[in-house]
Amino acid sequence: MSQARDYLSKPPRRLPVSFRTYVDAAKKSIATLIVLLHHTLSAYGTASSPEQSITKNSPKGTLRPKLLQRIEKLWEAARTRSEHLEQKSTATLSGLGIAAPIVIALAAFIVKEPSISAWVRYTSLLLVALAIASMVMGFLAILRALSVREREELGIDSVVVSRTFRRATDDFHGRGLLYVYIKQQALNDHVANFIRASQMFLAISVALVLLAGAVVVPGIAAMASRQHSAPELALSRLNKTLETLIDQVDHTEVLRTEQLRMQKDMDKLRLEIQRLSANHVRNSSTAIPANRDPETPVTSKRAEPSK
Repeated sequence: MSQARDYLSKPPRRLPVSFRTYVDAAKKSIATLIVLLHHTLSAYGTASSPEQSITKNSPKGTLRPKLLQRIEKLWEAARTRSEHLEQKSTATLSGLGIAAPIVIALAAFIVKEPSISAWVRYTSLLLVALAIASMVMGFLAILRALSVREREELGIDSVVVSRTFRRATDDFHGRGLLYVYIKQQALNDHVANFIRASQMFLAISVALVLLAGAVVVPGIAAMASRQHSAPELALSRLNKTLETLIDQVDHTEVLRTEQLRMQKDMDKLRLEIQRLSANHVRNSSTAIPANRDPETPVTSKRAEPSK
């Protein structure tokens, strides 16, 4: 088994970690981005024929049955690749359709959120605008990929010529399949570049949105913490005010109790004064004068009329 593994290919070699390595990788990525951007924005005509035409004498030789089977497998692989590219185009378009509302919602949130500072707002809006522009380019690229409907097939010329059926030969059939295979592969490469461009633009858009979120989230978190601490401070102040009012109410209750007690004492004092006053009046009315003889009746003198 260990000897069988010697025939397996090794994965790509890891480059040394250095500044130049990352600079070269960045240059290659930027060059790829420029090529795909130019490919997305360019106009194209119909697919051209192979540079070297395939005829009865080119390539030279005769197709044998085993070689014809190999050409048929190549043609099936080209058709399968075309179907996979269509599926990938549809999946990428669905991904763009899901990401677009998220980006728009984030932009609306940044605009309407009053707690975000000015520089954070402008920075995040710039990043979101770049993300939207990249997403628009991705939509354009994937729509152009879906618009390529040209497919190479063996037409009626492979069966009829000059109103006469062709003589069926493996050599002619194999050369025809080889011709349409070459043209179909060129179309597949053309569509694949559109899909690759769309995926790159979608990745750039997602990266910009994440960067915008990284800029906005700390400010929102800080404002949320301040808003969370503000109610706690207000609640503590309210508790202190409530405790003060409760103390005042308790003090008022004490004063009211003291007032009621004093009112009762004053009522008792008033009743005592009234009782004493009544006794004094009664004693004064029933008292006997000291300068009179009690046995001598009191007579009244009548004045005599004058003669």
